Amino acid sequence: MVQVIGASTEVYGIIGWPVRHSLSPVMHNAALAAAGRDAVYLAFEVPPERLKRAIKGAEGLGVRGLNLTIPHKEAALSMCHRLSGDALKVGAVNTLTFEQGAVNGHNTDAPGFLKALAGPLGCDPRGARALVLGAGGVARAVIAALAGQGAGAIAIAARTPGRAEVLLQQLCGGAGTIVPWEPAAVATALAGADLVISCLPPGATPPSLEALPARAVVLDVTYGRDTALLATARRVGACAADGREMLVQQGALAFELWTGQPAPVDAMRAAIRAALREESPAP
Repeated sequence: MVQVIGASTEVYGIIGWPVRHSLSPVMHNAALAAAGRDAVYLAFEVPPERLKRAIKGAEGLGVRGLNLTIPHKEAALSMCHRLSGDALKVGAVNTLTFEQGAVNGHNTDAPGFLKALAGPLGCDPRGARALVLGAGGVARAVIAALAGQGAGAIAIAARTPGRAEVLLQQLCGGAGTIVPWEPAAVATALAGADLVISCLPPGATPPSLEALPARAVVLDVTYGRDTALLATARRVGACAADGREMLVQQGALAFELWTGQPAPVDAMRAAIRAALREESPAP
């Protein structure tokens, strides 16, 4: 059935640069329909220099809620009137709510990551020796969540060691280890890890994967593609998953912030599965 969009239709959306690849519109439009809301979720491509105007304009136009993705999550902090505890802890915002002229910033990436670990992977990070690959915006949320849950040790392997050092200082009080981005060092870190989380951009591959142990739990936050890390995890028999459940869980938390309704998580998962099947190349 074709949705009729009218003057009373609620508007939600995601802001990024670029953002055309995002599956958030597929997922959230399925959720809004399943919840019976007269609403639509759109993608808005906004370059960094227009972010402040875009957020102010969305609030002025009565947009009900927004997600933020690369490269806007950290920049949006200073544009919010109020920040949730998770946003303050992570130092980044991925969800906005609007209330009586105020812009409220939230971060659902960190709790969404923990829900994804607990769900399909059955993993509790407390006491675990964790290795995080990458030091970008998603890594920030992952490291904050691991530190908050009491991971036994956190190591970061990244091509930008200076950024990794900043994350350890800001999120772990300086505790943790910076792993040089070279084969021997990464192999040693992999061999000692209980939990490996890749926050690398699509197509990026660590300099070594051969030492990944079968006991490790592996989460690659990308989704819809078979990465070298996931292929290696399957080969050695490690418990592994891609990032689709994290996408669903962070989206479900955002949906609940916007609507006050329980998120229809099954409908969101089904929409992502269907979209990824359609994007898969023919055999």
